Amino acid sequence: MRILIVVRKLTMGGLQKQALTFAQTAAKKGHDVHLMILKSEKTENELKIPAGITVHRPDFHSRLFKSLSGILNYLSGHLLKPLIFKKIKDFNTGYEYSRYFAEYIEELERRHGRFDMIFLRGQGCFEYFHQFNRERCYCYIDGKPFHYQGFRSDKINRFLYGSPKKFICVSEQLKKALLDIEPEAQAICSHNFLDFEEIRRLSGEITDPLPERYIVNVGRLTEVKSQDFLIRIMPKLPDDIKLLLVGDGKFKLRLKQIAEQYNCSDRVVFLGKRDNPYPYIKNAKVLVHTSQKEGFGLIFLEALILNTPIVATESIGGMRDIMKGEILSRQIVPRDPEQLAEKIVETIKAPYQSSDVFYREYEASTAFDKLLSRLESF
Repeated sequence: MRILIVVRKLTMGGLQKQALTFAQTAAKKGHDVHLMILKSEKTENELKIPAGITVHRPDFHSRLFKSLSGILNYLSGHLLKPLIFKKIKDFNTGYEYSRYFAEYIEELERRHGRFDMIFLRGQGCFEYFHQFNRERCYCYIDGKPFHYQGFRSDKINRFLYGSPKKFICVSEQLKKALLDIEPEAQAICSHNFLDFEEIRRLSGEITDPLPERYIVNVGRLTEVKSQDFLIRIMPKLPDDIKLLLVGDGKFKLRLKQIAEQYNCSDRVVFLGKRDNPYPYIKNAKVLVHTSQKEGFGLIFLEALILNTPIVATESIGGMRDIMKGEILSRQIVPRDPEQLAEKIVETIKAPYQSSDVFYREYEASTAFDKLLSRLESF
């Protein structure tokens, strides 16, 4: 089978990591896998692409400015439409991008053969190509779908999310959010999956000296991830517990200021982005998750696979698809600093033991086959 996976960019993120896991799993099973990255130039912080995958980098953005229609659509979409529609992003340029995409697909298929399946990962991707409708093309909902509002927004929502498009939502909450916007949307829920053995192998590759006792948070340093909430409770934790922040982002300077404000700068370690975060997860006393929202939450699965206890605050998204059952559900606390600190201390003192019962349904090879089987009748 020939499969095409399309992403806007390949920097560190749950969506991007899952796209690569999807591609690698398909390639291991003998499929001819192609990965299209819409950001035409490779960046320094781009994730490593596994061997055996054919990569394409079309430059649709530059082409947009080589025609009058492209320029007009760009200007109207980015200057005029936002005055009329709330949350409008790439709808107008999508008319041009859809045409470019269709032509590029035709060229690829002349060289490589017809694609049996096409997967568009994320709203920012399928929104670009809203005119592209083809059998066995599937749009992934990896985060909360945009609910367009304003003049005639109901028609835009129906146009983007209605038939004949087919959607794969990575959590039941995201599927519900989609159906709340467009009740007639064709959608299934299919969770993300991981290569367990690869994660365990990578978790042994320690390159930095690690504190004896620490908690860890992994993710972009942004306001929505709420690492500031975690820093503010550090004085409530035992003095020998450090906090490792694995990730980078525009909120880093503010987080450092908060650490100084709460007199815990010496206990907060900013590691920056790490291509391999697994050693830091595996050796932590607790993985703490404070994000306000999460499309699915791969980090929970990664911690479970590595037998690292989790403490999480309530968030919007697919967290409870994973953190379910008597043991895991009690590791979720309200967004209250006292309750979060108490749960972290309690978990450090009496950590629960992970079990494959918590995560075995997310094993890549089995989950991939199950998804393809479901798509046959979708």
